[in-house]
Amino acid sequence: MSKTESTSYTETQNDRVSEEVDLSSEIVVHTEETDETPPDKGYAWVILLAGVMNYMMPFGSINAFGVFQTYYLLTMFPNEPARHISWISTMALSCSYLCGIFASSLIARFGLRGTNLIGTLVGAGGLLLASFCTKIWQLVLTQGVIFGIGSSIIVNVSVVVPSLWFEKHIGIAIGAIISGSGLGSLVITPITTQALKALGIPWTFRILALMFLVFTGFGSIVFKPRRHFVSAKSVINLKHLKDPVALLLCFSGFFMLIGYTSILLYFPASIVALGETKQLSSNLIMVFSAFSMAGRILSGQLARRLGSIKILIVNHAVTGIVMILLWNLGKSLPAYIVAFALIGLFSVPLFTLSSVIIANHYPKKYISQVNGLVSLFMGTAAIVGIPLIGLVFDVVGKRTDFKWVKIIGAICFFITIIFFVLLRSVLLKSDPKYRLSPL
Repeated sequence: MSKTESTSYTETQNDRVSEEVDLSSEIVVHTEETDETPPDKGYAWVILLAGVMNYMMPFGSINAFGVFQTYYLLTMFPNEPARHISWISTMALSCSYLCGIFASSLIARFGLRGTNLIGTLVGAGGLLLASFCTKIWQLVLTQGVIFGIGSSIIVNVSVVVPSLWFEKHIGIAIGAIISGSGLGSLVITPITTQALKALGIPWTFRILALMFLVFTGFGSIVFKPRRHFVSAKSVINLKHLKDPVALLLCFSGFFMLIGYTSILLYFPASIVALGETKQLSSNLIMVFSAFSMAGRILSGQLARRLGSIKILIVNHAVTGIVMILLWNLGKSLPAYIVAFALIGLFSVPLFTLSSVIIANHYPKKYISQVNGLVSLFMGTAAIVGIPLIGLVFDVVGKRTDFKWVKIIGAICFFITIIFFVLLRSVLLKSDPKYRLSPL
């Protein structure tokens, strides 16, 4: 993304001032402590560290969900249908996105620190309650809904804060923060694997609850805006759906998440189906996480030079091809390892670049709302997609054949390319300056 692309939406869209005045009843001015230091310097890097730590636990735990999925399928609930078990991960993932729409109004009411603290307490509480659960419906409620709600609040705060502290390095900052999910997987996966083996699932959840409290609690101490800013007070503003940029990002996120969850939840189990051990499948989750972390950071860095949408188109095309040729047609462990590494590297840039596009295209007061709207579509995708894929695995795959899980995931990544092409066209037409920038 070039320098011209990073020009603030509020600076280039003066014709929308009257519209923003009409919405003024939804806005509240923050009174938190602020810091008028220049952007991209000093305290901004403390904010960046807190954002990385915030992302480590919510999505680090979800990225490591393959460990739980394998444990549930093979150990805890071996006689339960996969589509029933999948509701645990469905609600964890969907609530982690769906409930992001509430973050804007919480920030308006409680500020950045207060909102982050609410997310910390709710998320840690969900994991603690999960430690006492023995049935699927109980885990759906605790590890799924409650943990997911806390996570959604945490991550939405984390993608808003860098837009207040970074300007020149906004893409790198958001990429680094979101890469925390990959870093979290590298930490959480081995801890979860060893704790399940040595201590059992109750103490595994208690350890994760304590980690969630400590890591995300840091943001509740250090987060603050760099200067006074306004935040949309309403939970959601459907007027944003009239903007084709928001709408296309929403549909892209919807299909991408279905494809991504097919990888997240079933790749580890497909390794075991090759005849390999659960320990190896857990180790490969760490490989995936390392490449995923690199992919998120690199996409943010390369966006300014190559253009966000070009990166998205190429990466999703590569992901779909690898899923078909290596994961689906490959029948050996080396082929699976290469596939998992490449998918980890190329499948994740939308998590970073959608937030970058939103931060550059919308006024700061609307960033949380639009991120929440995109998250709403992603959460809906989880509710629709995960049970559907579980049903296909149960009925068509007879709980042993992963072929159609892989094909569905690949098709979803290919579909997103259509929306990216349309998004590029819309941005080029909406602002002449984009014609001089890589996009």
